[in-house]
Amino acid sequence: MKSRQPHEAAIRRLIRQKYGQGEFAGYKPWFYVRDVPSKGRSTMVHSSITGRVHHYLSDGEEGIHLLAEFATDTVDIREQYALLPWEETQEIAKRLGLIHPRIPNTGVPAVMTTDLVVFKRHELGLQIVPIAVKTASELTGEGSDRVHEKLVIEREYWRARGLRRLLMTEDSVPKSKIHNLRFFHPGMNSRVSEQIDLAAFCEMFLQIWTPKAPLIDLLKVISSKFAVSNDVSIKALGCAIWRRELQIDFSHAVDHRRPLKLIVQDAHV
Repeated sequence: MKSRQPHEAAIRRLIRQKYGQGEFAGYKPWFYVRDVPSKGRSTMVHSSITGRVHHYLSDGEEGIHLLAEFATDTVDIREQYALLPWEETQEIAKRLGLIHPRIPNTGVPAVMTTDLVVFKRHELGLQIVPIAVKTASELTGEGSDRVHEKLVIEREYWRARGLRRLLMTEDSVPKSKIHNLRFFHPGMNSRVSEQIDLAAFCEMFLQIWTPKAPLIDLLKVISSKFAVSNDVSIKALGCAIWRRELQIDFSHAVDHRRPLKLIVQDAHV
């Protein structure tokens, strides 16, 4: 915790201030990107589901967020979720004969977190899905034994609540789908609908689209027809895809220079 004093009184104050707690727009992650070194590329992502900016410490975490954000049954996403009460994970570690994580260079037990907790609609009520995100190298390389010990403590915390914690790596996610969702996500967060009629854009895009036309060529044509920049066109396309007004084949990674694999009349092209 870079910006927070790592002593017990400070941690209890943060817990009272509801860090790592809350729901929807009122949720406050335990860690913000400014607080800790990232495990790769830290990212802040605005969510149309929660109405707030989410803080992720790795590409893997952001990728899982994008999948959850695009799913039609997701109702809330909470990242850097604090495993509270603070004492519970310490008791689990003691029972299992494991060393509880401590704040570096101190003897103070850390507040453990789960990378993401996704809340989904379910026919029987709300489904809660805790997710730990690791790289394959973290699970097999140097220091992996300690990583697994922490994962065991986390797993037991959720098991006590009758929940199964998922463990995901880059090998267990659809890479092309995440790439495409990331590629088009800027359109979802833009105000492009104020610059162009999305219904008319989608109609025109379907008219000019062909299976062999590179995406950049389609954007040039449609930009000319609507008298907007290519940047506006790509954001409009991204907004349409995120809103499911246009459907693409997510198994193919999008590239400006290649044809866009559009799904027309429920048939893959």
